[in-house]
Amino acid sequence: MVKNWHELDDKQTFNRLDTQKEGLTPNEAKARLEKYGFNEITEKKKRSRIMLFIDQFRSFLIIILIFAALFSIFIGEVIDSAFIIIIVFLNAVFGFVQEYKAENAIEALKKLTTPEIVVVRDGKEQKISSKELVPGDIVILEEGTKVPADMRLIEITELKIDESSITGESVSVQKNLKTISSSNLAERKNIAYMGTMVTSGRGWGVVVDTGMNSEMGNIARMIQTTKEEQTPLQKNLDVFGKNLGIITIAICGAIILFGLLRGFEIIDTIITGIALAVAAVPEGLPAVVTITLAMGIQRMSKQ
Repeated sequence: MVKNWHELDDKQTFNRLDTQKEGLTPNEAKARLEKYGFNEITEKKKRSRIMLFIDQFRSFLIIILIFAALFSIFIGEVIDSAFIIIIVFLNAVFGFVQEYKAENAIEALKKLTTPEIVVVRDGKEQKISSKELVPGDIVILEEGTKVPADMRLIEITELKIDESSITGESVSVQKNLKTISSSNLAERKNIAYMGTMVTSGRGWGVVVDTGMNSEMGNIARMIQTTKEEQTPLQKNLDVFGKNLGIITIAICGAIILFGLLRGFEIIDTIITGIALAVAAVPEGLPAVVTITLAMGIQRMSKQ
């Protein structure tokens, strides 16, 4: 649907939405619900928790550490192996927790919606589920209620709305009915956005956009379509892990080749080469990085 509702007056808005101040009829509301779908924030299929946890072991450095742990068991260094495994596991748990919180961002947006709302249909006020709202519905807003969809305001009495979830403004916005031509959401004083909170006053509005067509829906869509990028630290660690892998393989190969040329037993030579290569792996690095990041997060949260 069009997004210039703030530029239209009441009459133009009603005409474009084919509605009126008395609201939609039940049959018209039902037809529009089938056309536009439920007024809710949808999300794409997320990775399962198991896959999310498994993904934590795909780092090149972690793979090297797992190999080091297995070889330590093979040569009888059980304590060293246990230490490496604990570090790898704790690193995976920390990464899992952080990614799991990030993937629940859409759930946080869903909590901004309200379960029920008062609408006017066929000239009568009635309470319905906010999921059933459709463009053209007339909604009554009162102090303490959450705005259930994007609406063009048509009547207000000292109406103020907290729009921090949409615009970032920390102060409640005093609404008015004046038309305005602006691309800035915060300046559209005649619009009430889905997920915002009425802090004082009262008002009537006509629903113009619902669900994923709302500004809140646009935010949800951006969250889900934004490609996840590695941080500079993650990129550097990945490069370090690959370089370390190449070096360890080269050391292992050189020692084995040197031993064979000197006539040593092939099994002893292979074990020695692998042992020296494993010794080059910094088992404590993931633990140091994990602890450093955790301390950084705690410091930021306190500030």
